[in-house]
Order: sequence, then C-alpha cells, then structure tokens
Amino acid sequence: MLAQWLFMFALGAIASFLWIKLITKMKIFNFLRDIPNSRSSHSAAVPRGAGLVFSLLILLGLVFFEYFTDSSYDMYRLWVMTGILIAGLGFYDDSRSLGAVFRLTSQFIFISPFVYLHFQSWGLHSFYLLTSTFFIVFSILAIINFFNFADGINGYVALQFLVVLASWTVFSAARGYEILSNFYLVTPLVGGIFVFIWENMLKKSVFMGDSGSTFLGFMAATLPFLLIDGNPQSLTELPILSLATIAFGFILLIDIISVLLAKVLYRIPPAKPHKCHFYQRLSRRPRWGHSRTSVLMLFLQMFVSSLFLLAIGTYGLSATIFWSILGIFSAIYGSLIIVSNCRAVKSHFYSF
Repeated sequence: MLAQWLFMFALGAIASFLWIKLITKMKIFNFLRDIPNSRSSHSAAVPRGAGLVFSLLILLGLVFFEYFTDSSYDMYRLWVMTGILIAGLGFYDDSRSLGAVFRLTSQFIFISPFVYLHFQSWGLHSFYLLTSTFFIVFSILAIINFFNFADGINGYVALQFLVVLASWTVFSAARGYEILSNFYLVTPLVGGIFVFIWENMLKKSVFMGDSGSTFLGFMAATLPFLLIDGNPQSLTELPILSLATIAFGFILLIDIISVLLAKVLYRIPPAKPHKCHFYQRLSRRPRWGHSRTSVLMLFLQMFVSSLFLLAIGTYGLSATIFWSILGIFSAIYGSLIIVSNCRAVKSHFYSF
C-alpha cells in the first residue's frame, strides 16, 4: 500500500510540474498572466492558473481509489465532479474576470446537488433536508471564497490546505474512523501541491489562481463528508466535526472574516480591492516577505490544530488544560487580528 501511495504522489508531482511548465513557457497561455492591481502583493506579471491541475489530480485519485480498493461510491464521484466544476469556473474567472454575482450563483448551483443528495442519503427529509442543505451550502460557499480571498501571497493557501488535510487525517485516526482507503483520493493532489509550493513560494514563477484557491477551499470545506460517508457513526459527531472545521482553518478564517466585518462596519463594498489582511501587511514588513509570512501562518495553524486534537483526545485535567490554552490563545489572537484589521481597513479607505 505504501508503494502505491508513493507512486501516486510521484505521478501527481510530475503532472503538476508539467502543467506549470506548460503555462509558463508557452505563449498560448499568455492570457493567464496576472497583471498587478491595487490588491496584488506582486509587482510583475506572473502566470496564474497552476491550480487547475489540482482538480485533475483529485480525479486521478478517484480512479486509483476505485482500482485499488475495487469499490466505487457515487457520492465520491459527485464530490470529485463538483470540485472539478468549481475549479473550471475559477479557471474561467482567471481568464475572463467574472462578476461576483455570476461567480457566486454558479458556485451555489454546482454545490447544492452535492449537499442535497448527501443529506438525503443520510435520511433527512422535508424541512430539515432543505434547511440543512441551505445552511451547509452557504458555509461551503463562504469557505471557498475565504480561501480565494486569502490567496494574496505566495504559498499561503497551499500550506494552509496541507495543515487542514493533515489535521483531518489525525482527527480521523484518533476517532477510530476507517480512512486508509481515502488516502488514494488525495495522494496525487498532495504531490501536486508540493511541486506547486516549490514553483510558487521558492521560485516565484507561477500563481495557483482562482482555479486552485476555490478548489482547495471546496476540498477543505467538504473533507468531513468523506468521514461521514465512510463512517455512519460520525453522524452523531456533527457538532465536533463542525467545531473541527473551524479549528483546522482558524488562522485563515479569522483574518478573512475580520476584514469583511470591518468593511461592513465602515460601509465599504466587500469586493473592493485592498491589501489590508494581516498576512499581506506582515509580508510587506522588512525581512519578512511572502515565504516567511506563509511559514509563520503555517506554524500558527499547526499550533491551533494540535491543541484542538489534544483537547478532544484527552480526558479530565489534561483535556481541561488543552481546552483552556486553546480558548485563551484563540481569544487573544482573534482579538488582536480583528482590531488590527479594522484599523488597517479604516486607514486604507479613509486616509484621504
């Protein structure tokens, strides 16, 4: 099994490398060049759209999953196809700059059948089915676009997604879920992300674009569905699964949400470009830059995820200590980010 995973990891890495070379070397892909604007953290035109390969790698993972496990799940296929649609829409947005209303409406249409059919298969009916579908679709839409908003410096979103994926893996193993077969789904994707990080964060030669950030956002938001599909007992743990979703993405979410709240507070259109996020401002400080900022955010999220996993994996005094540390850190860090981002938004938009 390990040899199979290594083979799939290498295949995903090679596919990602070839796609990146294709869009950076061939003139036919010049329409993907990202021209800097007021929201950008780069100063020169850089090819974007490298993230489109992520959706193809998850499709490859599905093929390996069905081949090696000799099984198939319609919901897994629907999950992968929904992700591909989200990535395809993002790729079109990379080249055509879609309007916010059209983009959100399309994402809603793509996601709704996936969520509705899942809840229907779990035995929910009528009122609960419709209300649950609407709430979860709205939550997934939010996370998709939060990941898109966060894609402002090299390496940030890719590293955050890897933490989310690793956190859910540890969570699943600790809770006794049968998850080994699901590794076939994501192993090629992980290989592709590692190559992308090398090209994006270290060589600064390419961006993932909306095709990558929205796809990874969809993956991050819907990973719990894999647990529930394969482990019916997890339905009784929906509250802890919801809390885990927040904890595993806390560093990214608090930064994005606080800026959106600041925009609402100061009556600024949400889509108006800016560079007020904490990670963006930190990356512009002397001796920080994109790479150091992304790595710092990586370790901060690893710290939060580890505290959460320790808190739910221990009992008695130990659990109380870990929950307390997690609560105190989240409250202090969250408050500082909210205050800092509100000041930055006010200063940026009302400085003249």
